Amino acid sequence: DLDAVSARLGQTPRTVQRRLGDEGTTFREVLEDARKRRAEAMLADGMPFATIAEALGFSGVRSFRRAHRRWTR
Repeated sequence: DLDAVSARLGQTPRTVQRRLGDEGTTFREVLEDARKRRAEAMLADGMPFATIAEALGFSGVRSFRRAHRRWTR
């Protein structure tokens, strides 16, 4: 989450949000893109949806499937 990432960067959450905004993006968009790229690699390796959902922090397989459909439209 934003708080954890901010802490690792040694920045406040607001500073991270502001800097991402300066780059024309949001934390949510960066997170979504990272999850998508990692999911694509895991799917290419033949990993099951349940394993990917858990590894990427989705609340469940159903949530991951919805995200996957959104990414592949």
